[in-house]
Amino acid sequence: MEQGLFQSQKLSQDLVMAPQQIQSLEILLLPILELQQKISQEIEINPTLEVTGGGEELVGDMLSENLPGSPTDDQLAGEAAARDESMISLISVDPNWKDRAGGNSSDADAKRQHFFDSLTEETTLQDYLIEQLRTYEIEEQYYDLAEQLIGSIDEMGYLRTHLADLAIICSADIKDVKKVLEIIQSFEPVGIGARDLQECMCIQLKKKNMENTLEYKIVSKHLEMVQKNHIPQLAKKLHVTPNKIYEALKVIQTLNPYPGSSISSKSVQYAVPETEIYEDGDEIKVKALKDHLPSLRISQHYLDILENPETKPEVRKYIREKITSSKMLMRSLDHRESTILRITRVIADIQHDFFKFGVDSMRPLTMQQVADEIGVHETTVSRAINQKYVQTPKGLYSFKYFFNSGYTSSTGEVVTSLSIKNKIHELICEEDHKKPLADQELVDYLNEQGFQIARRTVAKYREEQGIPSSHLRRSY
Repeated sequence: MEQGLFQSQKLSQDLVMAPQQIQSLEILLLPILELQQKISQEIEINPTLEVTGGGEELVGDMLSENLPGSPTDDQLAGEAAARDESMISLISVDPNWKDRAGGNSSDADAKRQHFFDSLTEETTLQDYLIEQLRTYEIEEQYYDLAEQLIGSIDEMGYLRTHLADLAIICSADIKDVKKVLEIIQSFEPVGIGARDLQECMCIQLKKKNMENTLEYKIVSKHLEMVQKNHIPQLAKKLHVTPNKIYEALKVIQTLNPYPGSSISSKSVQYAVPETEIYEDGDEIKVKALKDHLPSLRISQHYLDILENPETKPEVRKYIREKITSSKMLMRSLDHRESTILRITRVIADIQHDFFKFGVDSMRPLTMQQVADEIGVHETTVSRAINQKYVQTPKGLYSFKYFFNSGYTSSTGEVVTSLSIKNKIHELICEEDHKKPLADQELVDYLNEQGFQIARRTVAKYREEQGIPSSHLRRSY
């Protein structure tokens, strides 16, 4: 067969998402605070959208800040030019638009000011270290290098970047990097800037003038033997009794393995409920919470311009495009609210006993079950519950809290993975700290209760709760 380049035609079916579908999915995924920002941005570029209530102090007033007085024709023309240069001499906005869009009422100003006054920003670990650096008499040539080192320290207080890499990045000599690191390691909290757990504990022991002690010798040279619980072998190697080792380990246990955790290094996350599950007598009901989002409508002023037969074709086309965009946004918001509310109803029905009796009454639930119930795809449910919260009689919960796999006991009892985690936690809380329960012992207990669970699953559930292994839980 002759080889070469040829042209040919063929028919095929492809799934192409419409712009409205893309926007709807994007809005469904956004948590409520990010959605507020998106709506504010849309209002700024779309003059046909108006805020009629709900969330005006968060959105409407942001617009009013740019319109402090009654707008003049020149101001309006300038705003129109920013939106579309071709419309600079064609659009005229109603001077009373600001009043319909929310305006600057004294109550709205007070609410908005209270909202911003209530927001606090915690000092990050890097900020805390930089403050100490500024008071330290460090040579000017090393200051930028010190800032780079501080910026490389993670939230737990460890320097995970190799010193040779930092030397290359900062065009510095490796000796200078080590010198500056020693300075940073002298800062508070003690142990900051360590490259691993061993160095972290050594720094803390040095700070206590314990370099010539048994504790320092164990940490600096024999930490691995401690982790393996080889206490008799270690005692023989160091020519001391096992009791001396146990006494030293009590001191070592007082050291902080995560020095950076004492200083907040994460921005504050705000949980705002989307819906509410509440009790009405013996019934469990749900409702949407709309206080945090503005109510939107199409501006009547632009509708009148569109219907005016004297309106120029260019203006008519521009307004139609903006109104279409406004309708798409409002339909997407309605779809988002409807989807989240339907998911909440399913959760309220299936987890009815949880709201009455607590976590032990929670039933297994998967996203696929909810998707089948409300007639959508499983990925839609996943998007709808992402980073979203629901207010319940038991408190504020993430939607994901109610989705758990299930286990059936030999007696036919069905419990969630969350209940199994609670059982594991209770067993560990009640254990003898001198003889903590190993994962296999936890498995044996659960098997006696009729739940066949693998040891690796028990280990996974234990680690998810931040509980260390039995070796590290042992008290000497």
